[in-house]
Amino acid sequence: MGGYIGVNKAKSNSFERGEITGCTTIIKWLCWSSQKSLFQVLVMRPLLPVLALVFLSGCGMQVKQLDAANPSANDFPSALASEYHDYADSEYEQGRYSSAGHFAGKGLDSLNGKSVDPDAVNGSLPADEQKTLSDSRAQLVKFLNEDIKRVSPQKLAHAQLLFDCWQNELLKDISQTKAPCQEEFHSTMAELQEVSDNLVYGKETNHVVLFAAKSTSLDESALASIKEVAEHVKGMPHYRVLLVAYVGHRTSQRHLTEARLSAVRHALVKAGIADKHIRITKTGGAKAVVLSRDKIAMDTKKITIIVKTTHGKS
Repeated sequence: MGGYIGVNKAKSNSFERGEITGCTTIIKWLCWSSQKSLFQVLVMRPLLPVLALVFLSGCGMQVKQLDAANPSANDFPSALASEYHDYADSEYEQGRYSSAGHFAGKGLDSLNGKSVDPDAVNGSLPADEQKTLSDSRAQLVKFLNEDIKRVSPQKLAHAQLLFDCWQNELLKDISQTKAPCQEEFHSTMAELQEVSDNLVYGKETNHVVLFAAKSTSLDESALASIKEVAEHVKGMPHYRVLLVAYVGHRTSQRHLTEARLSAVRHALVKAGIADKHIRITKTGGAKAVVLSRDKIAMDTKKITIIVKTTHGKS
């Protein structure tokens, strides 16, 4: 997957930060400790190339074992193994042998029926990054239930891999521009929210809000649609209002779409819809494939309001 490829700017103090784990830990320790005594300099240092080969072969063995298993995506455990398999291969090809072994091991554990959780948040990261990761991990864990594993195993497995990939990129200081696992994680989580909602909310109605070119103002037709949505859910304790927007390719289009989403959301809240019921899904963006400029221009002028209510509600 393209999001896995990045530029490695490994920090010089990665050993002290606890970033280096698994089969390369001993090699790093030997390199560090070989500076501490004459015996280690004379005896241990000449052995380092051989030891390095042994331990790196161990990393490669885990990746090869997962290759041989050739996991498919028939259920959640095998889908998760397949995701870790692809990522471990990518890491190994880029010379990140320790993380390759780590993720291949998680894939093998999943195939062998063990419960495999998202990686714990690493305490060596800056406090703000830890907070962001912790919040995202908590949200992901909520989705790791048997219902979503059953109805959307591939998407859920992909989200778990993306979370681990995101943290791995932060630990290794890999450019998020070239390896945006964080961005893809949030997009996949929005899709999982839809899956979760569909398990609860069975009825759906759609309303379309159209904007004039370069405008964020809601016309009479848009305000009428918002009023209709508010009346539809009035008195209902359980419902979702999903705002779906296409985010344009250019920065100016993306900013305009954000402003339009904000305008629709504000109008819905003003009409009496609790903000906690509103969700936003964005498609397209900077990496979207531009097939038709006219079609994209039209898409960015439109926001679809999808109202989801529980079975039996009208």
